[in-house]
Amino acid sequence: MTSRERILTALRSGQPDRVPVITYIAGVCESGDFINKDPSYSQIRDCVSEYGDICYQWWFPGGFIFSDAEPKHRKRLFVDSSGNERIEITFETPKGDLVEIRETGRLMGTIKYLIETKEDVEKVLSVPYSPWRPDLGEFFRLRDTWGEKALVEVAFMSSTSALGRVNQETCALWTITERDTIRELVNVAHQRIVDGIDYLLENDVGPVYYINGPERMIPPLMSPKDFDEFVVPHVTELIERIHSKGHLVHLHSHGKVNNFLEKFADMGADALNPLEPPPIGDVILSDAKKRVGHRMCLVGNIQYDELRSYSAEEVRQRVKECIRNAAEGGGYMLMPCASFYESPIPKKISDNWIEMIKACREYGAYPVRV
Repeated sequence: MTSRERILTALRSGQPDRVPVITYIAGVCESGDFINKDPSYSQIRDCVSEYGDICYQWWFPGGFIFSDAEPKHRKRLFVDSSGNERIEITFETPKGDLVEIRETGRLMGTIKYLIETKEDVEKVLSVPYSPWRPDLGEFFRLRDTWGEKALVEVAFMSSTSALGRVNQETCALWTITERDTIRELVNVAHQRIVDGIDYLLENDVGPVYYINGPERMIPPLMSPKDFDEFVVPHVTELIERIHSKGHLVHLHSHGKVNNFLEKFADMGADALNPLEPPPIGDVILSDAKKRVGHRMCLVGNIQYDELRSYSAEEVRQRVKECIRNAAEGGGYMLMPCASFYESPIPKKISDNWIEMIKACREYGAYPVRV
């Protein structure tokens, strides 16, 4: 099988020739596509090309709360010797300016959130909506260029990602004290996302859509009630629209998702990642396989920090454990619970990433015999 065929077969809960071992070669980091640009990734690049399976994410531009509104200006506050930057971004609205401060590079994070008060929400919603209508040529060029060597996924945020412009503690408090405000922001974002998805579907973009964002409504900060209201109906609608055109949906949700596995399957997800094990997450892979492995593809379960701290033999044993617990019958793809975010990458992580790929090739052939 080609890498693309292997991944698609697993995403359909089928059994390919072997367990796919996934490396994402383009991610969400504003600081760039590390694996293609950083010399410290050269050995990983070679190993992925020879032994691994490649997913490439083409991110549909989200703009200003899921529209194509542009910021008023960007101001660099500082840049250090490693290229890490702090940037102030100002958006002009009919009800006053909004300011966000971000850090990029290894420091990557938000220093000042765009939305801090109810008045800021009113400012956001006062901006005239300009629908997403980007040039889709890049997506088709990538799909044609990679061909059978990789699967190009269309990646975008779900409506709860609009809440990423709100400090997480503030957002949690508002689900109790300002629930109508949260509801309005999420509902507006959802309608805009539907509009964008319809544009993609009308232009035959596919076959796999990667949806990010449900993790913002996972406990402990948020409650199951929040997940049921702000995630389930919206993501279900998106999945149904995408499925109506014969495409697949790969959901991404960090956090302790064990108690939500059936809900993800009920929404119609074709696959779910990263299925973090304890202590960071709470997913026991063998249990997840029994409960929902016949309904959706399970993806992940190798912690990034395991690659940072484990010996090569420990990595090989973890790979064997994952294959033993989830690969039987197909519908499983092995990958770390985080994509690359370090530049340069520590040598031990690089060595262990390569060990993970080679071990999956060695032990992951069907029928499973580990």
